[in-house]
Amino acid sequence: MIGALNPGRVPSQRILRHAEKYPIYGIIHFSMNTFTDKEWGYGDEDPALFNPTDFDAEQIVLACKAGGLTGLVLVCKHHDGFCLWPTKTTKHNISASPFRNGKGDVVKEFADACRKHGMGIGFYISPWDRNNASYGTPAYLEIYREQMREIYSNYGPAFEVWFDGANGGDGFYGGTRETRKIDHTVYYDWANTWKIVREMQPQACIFSDVGPEVRWPGNEKGFAEDECYGSITLLPMEAGKKAAPGFMDYSMSAKGMPDGEFFIPPECDVPLRPGWFYHEAEEGRQKSLEELCNIYLHSVGCGGFMNLGISPNRRGRLSDGDVSRLAEFGQALKKYNGMPIAQSEVAQIRPGENLRLHLDDTQNISTLELREELANVGEQVLRYHIDALQDDAWKTLLTGNAIGLRRLKEWKEPLVCQELRVVLDETRGDNPARISLTLR
Repeated sequence: MIGALNPGRVPSQRILRHAEKYPIYGIIHFSMNTFTDKEWGYGDEDPALFNPTDFDAEQIVLACKAGGLTGLVLVCKHHDGFCLWPTKTTKHNISASPFRNGKGDVVKEFADACRKHGMGIGFYISPWDRNNASYGTPAYLEIYREQMREIYSNYGPAFEVWFDGANGGDGFYGGTRETRKIDHTVYYDWANTWKIVREMQPQACIFSDVGPEVRWPGNEKGFAEDECYGSITLLPMEAGKKAAPGFMDYSMSAKGMPDGEFFIPPECDVPLRPGWFYHEAEEGRQKSLEELCNIYLHSVGCGGFMNLGISPNRRGRLSDGDVSRLAEFGQALKKYNGMPIAQSEVAQIRPGENLRLHLDDTQNISTLELREELANVGEQVLRYHIDALQDDAWKTLLTGNAIGLRRLKEWKEPLVCQELRVVLDETRGDNPARISLTLR
């Protein structure tokens, strides 16, 4: 299932492009739950409830862009089955609502606003559908795939398509009001379902619990482990079966494996507020700026991606507190991505060798960034340490294992030194590694 879509330990150009253009993005939850004050709708909600009074996709997109996000994944359909576009596959969609007098299309407005302002657009269509009478049967799989085709063919190129493991449970299901279970490993026929993505959205990375290109770290706190590897071997919940969305042993998902079979870096998702959807009771409970920066360092800064949950309110806009916090975060990110104090070229070095940067010892260094060039080779670094030359003596500042796509280290007290060196202690098979160092 995964092998046909992922080349193995060596990342595809698609993944490398994703890392360069979209290290941090958002996922937009704005649908029926916004108006019912729920996180997971049951599927029996009246479409007439969806009626934002002042929907403004541009306001949302611009606030996210000011927050440093470079793309947005839109939840086109959540588990309640309500579709934010005028689909032909179900009557439970936006055309049955009073929004824009039944002529609205939230997916189109978001996609247009993203492209107008230079943001990537991605799509999530929930595999689980608590409204659809056919869910759990082969007929629903065809309905679901047709929903994918509608989105992928009508709303332009996507930078990412998103899948999750919330599949099967109680629901409305056309009025039966029952619990339906599915076999996570075979029901969705993921190999052929994801083939639709490849054919219709060839540039998009596929995210799910198991990738095949971007993986879930097993938590919704936004954290990968400090020494996280992009490489991983996918572990199923039961021996003798294959891992699949919703059927994964997550014990290594936040850490990865230095000898992992596939390069599938973690996408660390976390909501800006306590919940993924808007709840009036959560006004003023946005994550603090300090929390957001710490999440960034433990996602992007640990060789992964940061996906921040954004929840427009019932008017169809971002609340003032969300806009303000995003603006603060966007300014704070310049600390990690601004003009370098010093920067090396990419150097190929072997274990025992080092990469050096000479410095003006009056400069204050607050952050350090390491990158490993992975094209054609994959992750090689297994152990390294970093020394600073201070008062003509070398002092070890830190030690580490993984570098991968990106590694960010921050000093609470600014560092001043004459020279900095990165020493490789161990690599896979004593192979050389290509690394670079940036100081800010």
